[in-house]
Amino acid sequence: MPNPVISETIAKLPCHVELPTEWRENLAREGIISTVENDARRFARKRLPGKGLIEITDPIPTAHHEHRVAVVHSRDISRSGVSFVHAEELYPTETGRLWLEDRRLDFEVTRCERIAPRCYVICAAIAE
Repeated sequence: MPNPVISETIAKLPCHVELPTEWRENLAREGIISTVENDARRFARKRLPGKGLIEITDPIPTAHHEHRVAVVHSRDISRSGVSFVHAEELYPTETGRLWLEDRRLDFEVTRCERIAPRCYVICAAIAE
């Protein structure tokens, strides 16, 4: 069930992600993501269109994040991981919380890929 407080907070805060045009349509898609040959993933991924709110709870000491709390674009989720698009670079081993309208996930960053200025794909393991 959607959490109205999270929904209102996401709506009020600015989203600093600068999505390339071709990414806007891609992030709106829904459904299961097909696996590819030699995919090492253990669980199927499901597209997760929408926005979320993250809080970086344990940044690495040398990271100087502009925002410790930020609005992100959610991308996909599986039983053990989540992916979202953030305006800032995050580093492996940093931890945080991702609030979606219907759930909260604690995560640890495993990978970060720069797509464009102010547009980074963050892949993270969901903490158990």
